[in-house]
Amino acid sequence: MQNTIEEAMGVEGPKLVIAERVCTLQAIRLKQYKPKVMYRVIEEKCIGCKLCIEFGCPANVFYAERNKAAVDPSLCVGCGMCAQLCPTKAIVEVVQ
Repeated sequence: MQNTIEEAMGVEGPKLVIAERVCTLQAIRLKQYKPKVMYRVIEEKCIGCKLCIEFGCPANVFYAERNKAAVDPSLCVGCGMCAQLCPTKAIVEVVQ
């Protein structure tokens, strides 16, 4: 989806992108989807590199006063991309 939106932004004039299904965050709000996996940050392992923030996921937040990242459980869709990006493996699955 991101590639499609970036491609559309490179075209002059009006643009229209039609998604095949609802946004996962909207599906969570409508209680149509419940993530099977959630993630959290182990603060002791977080080095404050902000890679998870730069990735652009709305669930990833950064606390400048502590120089630590966190995952907002109300926005996490359980995709695991942030955990894959983290160089110190500070982002881990939450056992439910």
